[in-house]
Amino acid sequence: MHTKQILAIFSLFTSMALAAPAGEVGDVSARDVGDLEKRSANFNMYGGDGCTGQVHGYFHADGTGYRCYPVPAGKRSIHNVGSCNVQTWSGTNCQGSSAVVTQGDGCRNILYGSVSVNC
Repeated sequence: MHTKQILAIFSLFTSMALAAPAGEVGDVSARDVGDLEKRSANFNMYGGDGCTGQVHGYFHADGTGYRCYPVPAGKRSIHNVGSCNVQTWSGTNCQGSSAVVTQGDGCRNILYGSVSVNC
């Protein structure tokens, strides 16, 4: 008889949990894809200090995922104007010493061999 009472109570709690209402339409945990911020990778690489000299620009509109880019020639400064995370690397394969270049930093003087972008 004790087992029947436990089963009855368990059944009651289980049915109550299943009958609980779903989240409201305006629930903050559910976001419409159209509401998400669109990000872009947009940075310029310069051959000289102070963002001077030969320039190579990079723009990636959809800004998704992680990418590594070897630098086309020796670069000494960089400017991040996009909304993605940009990081310079001493090696040509996004390895070695690194420095983060955030949007709004302005021109960063640094010698680098590759650039990684993470959106």
